[in-house]
Amino acid sequence: MQLGRATGALVGVRAGRMGGSGGGGPRRRGGGAAAAAAHLANTLPNPDLKAAVAADRQAVDALRRYAALWGPVHDLAPGTDGPRFEGELRLPAGNVNGLAAGTVNGLPAGTANALPPVAVIVPGLDSGRAEFLDLADALLDRGVAVAAIDGPGQGALADEPPQPAYEQVTSAVIDRLTAGGVIDPARVVLIGLSLGGLYAMRSAAADPRIRAVATVSGPYPMPAWDTLPPFAVDTLTIRCGSADHAQGVVAALAQPGLLAAIHQPLLVVSGGADELPSPAQARHIATTAPAGELLLVPDGDHLLGNTRWQWLDRTADWLAEQARTGR
Repeated sequence: MQLGRATGALVGVRAGRMGGSGGGGPRRRGGGAAAAAAHLANTLPNPDLKAAVAADRQAVDALRRYAALWGPVHDLAPGTDGPRFEGELRLPAGNVNGLAAGTVNGLPAGTANALPPVAVIVPGLDSGRAEFLDLADALLDRGVAVAAIDGPGQGALADEPPQPAYEQVTSAVIDRLTAGGVIDPARVVLIGLSLGGLYAMRSAAADPRIRAVATVSGPYPMPAWDTLPPFAVDTLTIRCGSADHAQGVVAALAQPGLLAAIHQPLLVVSGGADELPSPAQARHIATTAPAGELLLVPDGDHLLGNTRWQWLDRTADWLAEQARTGR
């Protein structure tokens, strides 16, 4: 754990020194590397939740410095009541407070549809919003605003128990995005990664404002407690405070009939070398959901980090198209 924090701090310091003329590219790369390095501190179960949160705060700080080099960064936080979350909203290039000086998506600025669509990125069990900068950048390049969030038990909120009813979190995020007036509330899409994929599917089934959803290595059904990988058992137990509480969270995530309730377009991205979900489970998700489709990468591992070029751009294209045209 100390290695990830120390590496993140070192890269962050170096990134901060890359100012001046022509330093934008190196500073952006340095900021992204700092966020990734700091995030490494939380990729294994850490019984010191205070230290885990501190490490992810460092990753978020690097994320924000990285994002600010591209444009404005808007804070996302809940109101006085409702589920806890934290996050940042980034707007596509050329947008200021949601409206471009000339046109957005080919429409005159100032009209309702000139507001950009938005993709909400939902992280998984042991991840956080600082982890998926390449995905966020790919969406921004396609004119889609990005809301990267941490919910309970994730990233900077790792010291809180996970929230199995994560649809309450995403609905609260959409409420805040809508109230902000800088994105088009009729063009909201979701992408969830790992356990975040299950969270995203639950969210789509519960909230009709979500136009489309993509999952990357998202499991369904939720595995039973005694079949979970050891790192997942340890992480859940630590973040829930006890094995009993963790088992209750896992049981609450078992939602029979979920797939039939997802009527939005659903893209299931999965690796052929992944074990959770297995290719067979991914096919089941895609064929059972009314509007599901499968993108299976034969050699992809969990989250397909080893085959990123085979799915990331295609998935960003799919989400951008769904955000523009809808079902």
